[in-house]
Amino acid sequence: MARRPNPNPDPNPNPDPNPNPNPNPAQVWWRGLVGSEAGWIASACLGLFHGGAVCAFLWAWRCGAIPLTKVVLPHAPFAAAFLWHCTF
Repeated sequence: MARRPNPNPDPNPNPDPNPNPNPNPAQVWWRGLVGSEAGWIASACLGLFHGGAVCAFLWAWRCGAIPLTKVVLPHAPFAAAFLWHCTF
């Protein structure tokens, strides 16, 4: 005997309890997760990203391709702040 199809199938049987239609990097801050493991992971990722940009820009500055202000202003403070956050 063939199974009958469900007349009212649930399109989303496991809905997300915290739907986020507009993903935003500040979600860790807004949800109060800064001091949690998620906050530590977010800070580590952002610190490594900005630190990597500083390393790449320092290499380019050393080769004479860009001015030093392009290294210090956009990424160095963020790298320091995010990595500092990982220490507590």
